[in-house]
Amino acid sequence: MTSKTLIIDGAETSQIRYSAGWSFLPGNDNEYLHTVSHTTTKGAQFTFDFNGTSIKVYGSLSVRNNDIATLPNTSYVLDGGSPVLFRGNPSANDDHRYQQVFYSSPPLPYGNHSLIGTSVDEGGKVWIDYLVVEVPNNLHLKTVISESLHAKSTPSAAAILCGVLGGLLLIMTALSLYLWYQYRRALESKSLLDSLDEPPPTSSASSTFIRNHDAFVCVESHKSAVPQQQYVSSPLGSFA
Repeated sequence: MTSKTLIIDGAETSQIRYSAGWSFLPGNDNEYLHTVSHTTTKGAQFTFDFNGTSIKVYGSLSVRNNDIATLPNTSYVLDGGSPVLFRGNPSANDDHRYQQVFYSSPPLPYGNHSLIGTSVDEGGKVWIDYLVVEVPNNLHLKTVISESLHAKSTPSAAAILCGVLGGLLLIMTALSLYLWYQYRRALESKSLLDSLDEPPPTSSASSTFIRNHDAFVCVESHKSAVPQQQYVSSPLGSFA
């Protein structure tokens, strides 16, 4: 199967994820797009997720006076496998060498892969120029870029779980507020019914004794519309 290449600039941080310790500097005419990624920090890493059938990492060598301490010693782990170590070979004839292959993968089945590059030595001058991915010839390059970005942005299981729990908490809060509102309405309705069921005030009767000369008159009054009756008591008898 024929294939074609996709070149990713080393300073393309939207596709390559860099840890702390890296800097992105202008390159020269010998480096791709005149840019380069640089670190001298031991343990500094970059991670690249891609869809393809192979990958290569190209960098620049900067060696002065055969100073082995400044060699860009790096290791590469593909898809969680064993690390592959790269050591730059010093050259007495040239201080700078460009477009050097730092890593080359074996043939891969087409699909999603991940490469992690790590700076091995403290003070070693690592210059990453660009990466090259081989893809099937019948696959559009835009599809490769889209799939690579999708693989990088796929949410983790923890992020999905947090989203589900957050949604459940929101639903429970809304349900609690609804039940509280219904409970308050029920209390208000019960109070209104109780006020309507209260019996009217009972009529009260009062007796008034009026002294009329030698007789006492007892007058019984009612607040209801019952005709009043008067009784006169005297020592001689009772008269209706």
